Amino acid sequence: MKAEHTPVTPIDWKNIAGLRAVLVYAYLRIDDEILWDIIQNKLENLKYAILKMSD
Repeated sequence: MKAEHTPVTPIDWKNIAGLRAVLVYAYLRIDDEILWDIIQNKLENLKYAILKMSD
């Protein structure tokens, strides 16, 4: 499947790695509103960036 969408903003890989660290090691301190914002507003761009890399 080819990506038809171009990410609106560049992917911030450093922050993605930082989020992973928080989710794994500091999950009791996760701000639910921030995490929900990421899910609602950022994952679509990440999905298409990864799809584009796999082409």
